[in-house]
Amino acid sequence: MSDDEEQPAPVPSPQNRTIAIAICVAAALALLVGAFTHRWLANPNMRSLGGGLLGMERCDPVSERCETKSNSDVIEELSRDLPVDDHWVGERPEKPSSWFPRLGVITFALALVAAAALLVAAAIAASLMPAARASRVDVMEALRSE
Repeated sequence: MSDDEEQPAPVPSPQNRTIAIAICVAAALALLVGAFTHRWLANPNMRSLGGGLLGMERCDPVSERCETKSNSDVIEELSRDLPVDDHWVGERPEKPSSWFPRLGVITFALALVAAAALLVAAAIAASLMPAARASRVDVMEALRSE
């Protein structure tokens, strides 16, 4: 065989394809968990407060009752309740940015799109497995055996 001749492309083994499908599904599940969790911004020492892409969750450790607020509501509440004391010399500190809730929604949507794309890729790869198996069958040998 000379260098000018094309060599056939290596065919992925079924085991490699199965591993790739499992990785796609695991990554999609991790994205979905990350998109819906309220513990992205959580302090492990203070388990009563956590923040996610769409909202914040505050739990009362005594009554074990939890309250969930959207990030927009949290920013609005922080803007309303800014302190004015001697530390600020009578000036109000800057208001929190309204970009945080917006970017949280964008990130949430992109995480869902990415998870869907990974699941579609896994489904396509899984649907190709029988075709790959069939392509390895020698037709002439199969016809002779019948």
